[in-house]
Amino acid sequence: MMRWKLLTLAAMLSMITVLAIVVRVQYVEITRLKQANQSMVAERDAARAQFTHYEQAIALFNQIAGATQDAHQQAVQDFQPRIIQIREAITPERCARLPVPANAINRLRAHADKIPAHSARADTGHDAR
Repeated sequence: MMRWKLLTLAAMLSMITVLAIVVRVQYVEITRLKQANQSMVAERDAARAQFTHYEQAIALFNQIAGATQDAHQQAVQDFQPRIIQIREAITPERCARLPVPANAINRLRAHADKIPAHSARADTGHDAR
């Protein structure tokens, strides 16, 4: 009878030891998983922040491109009456109907390419004549 009690006690101590080891292993695994989760959350938040910055930059570029295109269209529309006036002014001239030599065209294009796209002079408020 005493032997059964000792065997039962030994079995219970073994069981408690095994359960303690399992609990410790589970605790270590849970701690590792929590750290991995925190790391993933930090990476996700950093990626979201980076995406938000990219999204804002693209929106800004699109806004600038739209404003530039609108300004270009407005400049073309504003200049149309001048083009008509110039055409009307030179149409009666005999030389206006003559072809322009290719050499002169190439020199004018080369000169125009050297001129910056934006106006170098300040706006004086007066119309150019």
